[in-house]
Amino acid sequence: MFAFPNNITGLTEQQIKKLKDLILNQHEWNLLNCLKNVLKPFLQTTTALSGQKYPTMALSFYVFRLLSHFLESTSDDDSITIALKESLLYWFNVQCKAKLPSGQFEIMMVTAFLDPSIYRVISDTDRKAAKKIIFKKLEKSNINHLTSLSSSTTTTTTIRASKLSPLEKLAAVCGHTISSTTVTEKLMTLDEEISSYIKEALSADDFQEFWTSYCTKLPRLSSLVRRINVIPATSVTSEALFSVASFLHRKQRASLSSRTLRYLLVLKNRQVLEKFE
Repeated sequence: MFAFPNNITGLTEQQIKKLKDLILNQHEWNLLNCLKNVLKPFLQTTTALSGQKYPTMALSFYVFRLLSHFLESTSDDDSITIALKESLLYWFNVQCKAKLPSGQFEIMMVTAFLDPSIYRVISDTDRKAAKKIIFKKLEKSNINHLTSLSSSTTTTTTIRASKLSPLEKLAAVCGHTISSTTVTEKLMTLDEEISSYIKEALSADDFQEFWTSYCTKLPRLSSLVRRINVIPATSVTSEALFSVASFLHRKQRASLSSRTLRYLLVLKNRQVLEKFE
């Protein structure tokens, strides 16, 4: 249309001239193509982090790493792409890294390590860093937890002692102490738990199914998973706010009173509005 405005009937000379002035030159086309290519990963990121299920901290960490990697300039990038990436990387670090609360990035890294579906795709450097953080958090085991494990071990020993052979029963009656080394179950160290997790995670696909199966075998890691892997990467309240606002805009906004509208939009923060009544 811009290249051949004369093909459009009914246009004045001024309109034809205006259309010709709007024709994009080669440099402008290159700029638009570079902008499209640079912003494409952000479109995919929005899709990955959106949906009915809230994205996990593990997923957000992997997305963070992917975008950081993409925004690093390569030898194949032209000057326009390099300039766009440098600008985006600067603001990406300002908005998504510098403003993170203290300790959140470490939590994101640990959750990625403890999610079997994400563990396989993160780098060895991040895996090693996450292991150090886990050791720091769990190197001192919970005393109550260890006491519980000890009592369950004692119960196991008692059950097995009731299945002794006649000769072993005779030795027990005669006061001869039976060695318990064969019936005592050894508690795994944290290092052994992590090694066991790494081995099993490589063949696992579902986060919930994996930890349901291994919560008893990996008690320390399971305890950490229950504390940090339940944290969503987005705000539940904010998403609900936009959902209700959209519904009201489309369906019933005109038929509701102003007070009802305010309450619905604020949702869980209704008590704040009551102060202004």
